[in-house]
Formats: sequence, C-alpha cells, structure tokens
Amino acid sequence: MLESLVSLPEAQMLEWLPAAAIVLDAAGALMAFNRRAISLLGRSPSRGDPFKRYCTFRWQTSHTPDSGEAMCPLDRCLQTGEPLEGEEAVVYRTAGLPLPICISLQPVRDAHGDLVGAVGILRPSEAAPRDSTSPSTAGAPVSRADERFRALIEQGHDGISLIDAQGILLYTSPSVTRLLGYTQEEVLGMDTLKLVHPDDQPAVARALLEVAQVAGSSAAARARLRHQDGTWRHFSISGTNRLNEPSVAAIILNYSDTTASYLAERRLEEASALLRQVTESLDDVCWVLDPKEQRIIYVSPAYERVWGWPADELYRTREAWLRTVHPDDRKHALQDTNEDDLHQGVVRSYRIIRPDGDVRWIRDRSRPLLDASGQVYRWWASLRM
Repeated sequence: MLESLVSLPEAQMLEWLPAAAIVLDAAGALMAFNRRAISLLGRSPSRGDPFKRYCTFRWQTSHTPDSGEAMCPLDRCLQTGEPLEGEEAVVYRTAGLPLPICISLQPVRDAHGDLVGAVGILRPSEAAPRDSTSPSTAGAPVSRADERFRALIEQGHDGISLIDAQGILLYTSPSVTRLLGYTQEEVLGMDTLKLVHPDDQPAVARALLEVAQVAGSSAAARARLRHQDGTWRHFSISGTNRLNEPSVAAIILNYSDTTASYLAERRLEEASALLRQVTESLDDVCWVLDPKEQRIIYVSPAYERVWGWPADELYRTREAWLRTVHPDDRKHALQDTNEDDLHQGVVRSYRIIRPDGDVRWIRDRSRPLLDASGQVYRWWASLRM
C-alpha cells in the first residue's frame, strides 16, 4: 500500500541515500523527500504537491502532436510501470538559476501488483551551471558571471518569471513581493492569466500563445495585474520563448510596474482636456508654438471666427499666419524677444487682413512656458480684437 512508501523507517532511509530522493504517489504527488532533494529543489516542497509543480520535463517543451510520444514520461511511468531513466527536466528554484536535472524513477507496486507510486533519484545534469547550493556541487566555486546574474535576478527592480507553454508559473524572482505583494511560494504553480485583469486577459492570452508556438520569438503587452491587496497595477510585460533551450525550458517574462507613469499620463490627458475645453469656450484666440520647429501645435476654434482663414493652414506652416498680417506690421509682429520677455511675456499689436479684405487690429499677448531646467520649450499666445 501507499503507506508503506512513506512509513517512518523507510522515510528515514531516504536520508541515507547519497543523492536527492523523492517518493511519489500514483497521481504524481510528493509524499516524501530527503534533505538533498530540498537542497536541489532550492526550497522545501509541501507534501501532497504535484511534483510537476517543481520542475518541467523536457518532453513538455518538445512534444508536438506529430512527435509520436503522446504521454509525459512521468505519467507513463506511473500508469504503465515503465521505469524512467535519466529523463531531462529543469528545476525552477526559489533562488538561483534554473537547474537542469536528470530524473530516474522506479515504479512501486503493492502486494497485489497494483502501481501505488514511484521512488525517484534526482541529479543535476552535466549541463547544469555550477551552483554552491546544489547537492553534487556543494562547496564548488560559483563563477563571477553567475554571481552577477543571480544578483541581477534577485535584486533587480523589474520582475522576472518563467512559465511553461500553458502559462503556469514555474519560477519568479523575489521582486514579485515588492511589485505585487505575493511571496514566491504563493504564485508558483499559478496560472499566469489569473493575475491578469479580465478585460486584458484576451490580449495577453493571444500574445502568450503566439510566443509559445515559435521558438525564440518575443512579444510585448501592457496589462493590469492584481496586487495581493486586491488593487490593480499597470505593467509593461515582455515574453521570450526559450522552451527549446534545455537550460531554461520555459518562456521568460520580464515585467515592470508602469502604474506611476500611467497615472501621470492620465492626469496630463485630463488636464489637457480641461484646458482645451476652457480655450475653446473663450472668444480670444489661443495658440501654442513650438519654438524649436517654429510650428504651431495647437490653435483654438476662435481663430477661424476672428481671422476668417482655415486653421488647417496654420498647422501646416506658420507662414500661413504671417501672410494674414498687414504688410506694414509684419516686421513688428516678428520682432525678436529679449531676456526680459522670457520673464514678463510679450505684448504686441498689429493688423490682420481677413479673406473678405476687412482689416482688424489684434492684441497679441505671448508668454514662454519653461521646462524643469528653466528652458523655453513652448510659447503660449492669447490674441483678441
């Protein structure tokens, strides 16, 4: 019976083995494991957790409907009793690099010959990076490049996650706690889409599907993710398919919190909309000039009523405005500004000629708009008859 697999004496025997050892039930759930297995996995598993939650089999990333192998090696072992020898997989550890391993499983039967589970041995594969926390490389030096890479992953401002082709989270960097409030353990094994706002799920699902179908492909998306406190945060997300690389065998997700910039953009849009409503309700003509390009980038609707000329021409070229100014007043209207003008603004009066030949006097009040460094980046003008 299954209980015989995890009785106290036999569970203690796992500690005597010189390798990482696990015991699985017939459904593939972890029933026992030794300290070497905890060290290799990089965390302490929970009894009853599916073993697939802690690693991805090479079969999962290379299998296609035409490959001829329709069953995951772990499932085949537990369902048919066929031993598993040196099957390639990748462990996604709570801290450190993804670790390529080899898994060997020996099916276990009860007294009636029924399959009740399997006993397994896990070993780092030859392709695994040298890591001082791995059982077979304990004490081995970690390269400076690996140390830098680990520091980048564990202390980086942005988040990094690894998911399988179905979107299940296999690994996430510690920054997930700062960004979304969850511990690493809380999100491991979770369907990525469950963190995505319902309105954003279709677009994210399509992007993930496209990436998963083409090795080496990448895609980017913007989406709202659910924080642990129940609020929604805005994120910029990019994904890259590394499913066919044995040392990764996952889709890499990079995500950064853009909530602050999103809210700033919204506030700017709201302020711009309010300003537009105000200027459009005035009888005065308002326009904004880009001094670098000498181009008018905004003009209020009152321009066509006062000037009588189409505003579209003004957007195309500033010369359209100059052509409306009376020839005798053009030099004065174009007079260069001085240092005092940058602080006090400019007031000028000149005549314009409407399409019907009517001549009108215009009072032009212009002020510079300064950026954070004190440099002029726009001119604002209010013009009235």
